[in-house]
Amino acid sequence: MRWVDDRTFIRRDNNNKITHYQGIILDITKRKKAEENLYLDESRLEALLKLNQMTGSSLQEITDFAHEEAVKLTKSKLGRFLINSSPYPN
Repeated sequence: MRWVDDRTFIRRDNNNKITHYQGIILDITKRKKAEENLYLDESRLEALLKLNQMTGSSLQEITDFAHEEAVKLTKSKLGRFLINSSPYPN
C-alpha cells in the first residue's frame, strides 16, 4: 500500500474563468511508516510503564493487562498470542 498527499490548484484567467488545474502528488509512504513506528514505540513504552506500576495487582490482573496490550499492539484479530519461554528458537 502507498500513501500519497495530493495537492490541486485551480488556475484562472483575468476574467476569473478556470483555465486549468495544476497539481502534484507526493509519495508519503515512508513518513507514514515512520509515524506508525513512532506510535507503536510510544504505545509499547506506555504499556510497560503501566505494567511497572501494577506492583499491588494480582498475577491474574497483570496477565490480563499484558494480554490486552499485546493484542492491541499486534493488532490481532484473534486475540491470542504465544509466549515461547524456550531459550532455543524453533
